[in-house]
Amino acid sequence: MTRHLPAAAMLTLLCAALPALAAQAPFTYDVREAGRAGSTRGTLTITDEGVTFSTPKAKDGRRWTFDAIQQIRIAPKRIEIATYEDRGRLSTGGGRVYRYGVTGGAIDAALADFLLARVHVPVVSAVLPTAAGDAEISVPAHYERRHGGADGTLVATPAGVAFVTSRAGEARFWRYADLFAVLPIDRYRLQLSAYEGSPGETRPYVFSLKAPLDTRAYDLLWQRINRPVPRGGEAPGRAGGA
Repeated sequence: MTRHLPAAAMLTLLCAALPALAAQAPFTYDVREAGRAGSTRGTLTITDEGVTFSTPKAKDGRRWTFDAIQQIRIAPKRIEIATYEDRGRLSTGGGRVYRYGVTGGAIDAALADFLLARVHVPVVSAVLPTAAGDAEISVPAHYERRHGGADGTLVATPAGVAFVTSRAGEARFWRYADLFAVLPIDRYRLQLSAYEGSPGETRPYVFSLKAPLDTRAYDLLWQRINRPVPRGGEAPGRAGGA
């Protein structure tokens, strides 16, 4: 397996000895909902049953059970709830998305742990969890973006794949069930396609590897991400939970 000792030290921060289920709901955040006229402030509460947005104006409040949500996206100062709600006759594809900026405090690993353990729909997390397991693969990498990028370490654990970086907002963690495919573009570039956006849509994340990924490491990723689902069952690593 491709391993680098500095990455192992970074992963210690990611994989603290806390069980994933130790994070307990409810989680409450002061937020402002984006996309509304004026300043719509309120409280976003996440429990075992779902998500509630409470505001002094009752008509602006929202509540979703988890089976009414098709995707959750979290970052240190942002939560997005993608629903199955109709966006209107003039809109095509996907349901309505509610976007909330966190105005007090920040999203931390406790919420990431909770959602990854509790929610079976795709979770797009720019917040690293605390209990991902030991590193099986770690390689220094650069996350490529059209406008800039980020240096960090690409890490695979039994629970999923993480991009560990000190650059704010650029870290990522995906359960294997939240990844559609892994593709080696060449010896030093790797693409991960994650379920992100409307149902069935994927987003490519391209990483420039600063050391080659050996064949055994790539085979492990392929088995957990690309392996076809057998008829009547689920392939290893593609179950809905963490």
